[in-house]
Amino acid sequence: MNNIKTIIRKIMAKNIITEELVAAELKKLGYGELDYGDDSVRKKVCEEYGIEITDEWSDNCNWFIYEESTADGYSVYVSTHDTSRININEDVFYYDSELSDCVISAFENSYDCSTIYISDPHEDYVRDAMYQMFTDLSQKAEKDIINDLINQGYAEE
Repeated sequence: MNNIKTIIRKIMAKNIITEELVAAELKKLGYGELDYGDDSVRKKVCEEYGIEITDEWSDNCNWFIYEESTADGYSVYVSTHDTSRININEDVFYYDSELSDCVISAFENSYDCSTIYISDPHEDYVRDAMYQMFTDLSQKAEKDIINDLINQGYAEE
């Protein structure tokens, strides 16, 4: 019965939304398949959020993520918007694996034309955050594309 409904919809509908059509539209928007080491993921995410990542410290940065040493030589990681008022419980992390969420939070809590300082923007935690945000943006774009196509008279497959 489902096959008959599908055939009837294809015959009656002028245009059908297919995976290929959506993928082509996503690619036009810059959401094609990319390699993990590809800088275009970071560029696309930064472009969408209107945010720049820099590894040059400046008081003009809106967020800071960096490594710091404790008095006894251990490394800790700081993620803060105000380097003059660091909250030990909220802004200091023992493991860099926790910083991926900090990068995402910095992007989500910043505004257009912000600059985020990251001491080493090529670390895995930065790439992980970029891919998570890229995936989220891609999924949102896919939903928008499908809604736009439906509004243009396309039928879902």
